[in-house]
Amino acid sequence: MLALFGQLFLLWSLPLTSSLWLDETVTWWMASGSLETLWQRGTEFSGGSPVPWLLPWASMKLFGTSEWALRLPSLLCMAGAVLVVAAIGRRLFDRGTGLCAAAVFAFHHVVHFEARNARAYALAMLGAALATLALLRWLERPGLLRALAYGACVALTVLAHFMFGGILIVHAAWVVIFRGVRGPRWSVGEAAALLFATLAGIAPALVLLSGVSARAPGLMVSGVPYIEALLRELAPHATVASALTGLLVLGMMGRMRRDPVAPPLARPTLLALALLFLLPPIALFVASRWTPWQIFLPRYASWHAIGLALLVGWCWRQVAGQGSRIILAAILFAMGSGAFLTRSHFVNEWRGVSEAVSVELERHPGAPLLAHTGLIESLDASFVRDPEKSAYLLAPFAAYPVPSGHELKALTWNAHTPDAQAYVEELALWLEREHTAFVLVSRDTSEPGFWPFFRGRLGPLSWKDHRLDNIRGNMIAVVFEKTRH
Repeated sequence: MLALFGQLFLLWSLPLTSSLWLDETVTWWMASGSLETLWQRGTEFSGGSPVPWLLPWASMKLFGTSEWALRLPSLLCMAGAVLVVAAIGRRLFDRGTGLCAAAVFAFHHVVHFEARNARAYALAMLGAALATLALLRWLERPGLLRALAYGACVALTVLAHFMFGGILIVHAAWVVIFRGVRGPRWSVGEAAALLFATLAGIAPALVLLSGVSARAPGLMVSGVPYIEALLRELAPHATVASALTGLLVLGMMGRMRRDPVAPPLARPTLLALALLFLLPPIALFVASRWTPWQIFLPRYASWHAIGLALLVGWCWRQVAGQGSRIILAAILFAMGSGAFLTRSHFVNEWRGVSEAVSVELERHPGAPLLAHTGLIESLDASFVRDPEKSAYLLAPFAAYPVPSGHELKALTWNAHTPDAQAYVEELALWLEREHTAFVLVSRDTSEPGFWPFFRGRLGPLSWKDHRLDNIRGNMIAVVFEKTRH
């Protein structure tokens, strides 16, 4: 376990000081003010719950507003989740299986990404793992305190992120599957206590998340997924590659033997873990493929990594010999490090964008900044027009401010709808009437974007433009200037 955490510390800490990406700048914006401001913003924007932002807020108060301070809570939460997965494996099988499962879990691609990502998913993952462990403890010995502990873990999970509430479906199935298997049969009163504790845990989230339903259509942007996307989630490349390589190496060394004292995998346990592993991504895939609910995003189903880790960890534990298992661990660590070792967290380099744009704004006093940051709420033109709500869309420039004296305007998601077209046309008229220069920041996408629009709209009016070439990642910055006659 010490070797595992040493490796994880290296992999997870390297990108901690790199630039925040778009979603992380929202976390910075949420957590940068007072506790009252955090609560107001947390209930109005994003997932509708202020709970995920409390830890970044506290970390920023203690350690400052740097990138590593904002990401530190996620790193600690995911490290805690690794320990809890080890405890689940030990409770279901034995200590060796728990260690193997923890290693597999730690090198899952979503786990690795969210461990250094200043968002809610590491906290939600910790809550999901804790809830699973608490349920197992209740199944082994039903009691009121254990039921209340489970309810508290459920509350943490769904308040951290409502999409992780799907784990309750899996847990309900576990109660049926393990009835009388993992412990004594429970009475009606004991079952009622568990149900009451679960409902009590969900209740705060239902109150806080009541406003999410009004914005739900705008948050479903995964698109219609292909089967390849589902297979990538069910068979993550680092896990599959290291497992196959390890088996090949052991086979070549003649060490492919089963440990006779390794714990068996009973049918109820196999069914329970298969549900935990398969149900989240498959359910989101089916919903996104055949219903209007386009929600197939890996992070929404990332808690299925707990089930995958436990199944692969059990298989790993079946290999005879401590030396053979160490070889498998070394291969996993080496291939996982090769896959995930990086100093940059994501392709959105907002710190670099702000620095480059700031230089241009200083050259053009009073020039406004128009920004298409890429937050999905910008699909709603009325949201963009609202000065208070547009501050949310401009979160990257709150985290990385540009020089004062320049007006910032948020742009819509695109210019395809009548409302969006009317809005950008108003901006074009305002720029032509009141300014001689402005800077445009936009996502670098293949569809016709704002750069071609403003070039076509203002070019015939003697405006020239040039793209800044010192921007890294998938953003572009373009300077528009009105030529003088």
